[in-house]
Amino acid sequence: MPGRDAPSWLDIGGLLIVASTLLGALGHGLIRFFTGTKGAH
Repeated sequence: MPGRDAPSWLDIGGLLIVASTLLGALGHGLIRFFTGTKGAH
């Protein structure tokens, strides 16, 4: 089955990318929530 024995560093790299994306989005939302900035609409 292709992709069954992928290198472990590839799994770790993918998890780091996903985790940093989620943390970045959450951090961005929390900063906007606590500072009260809404945008120029």
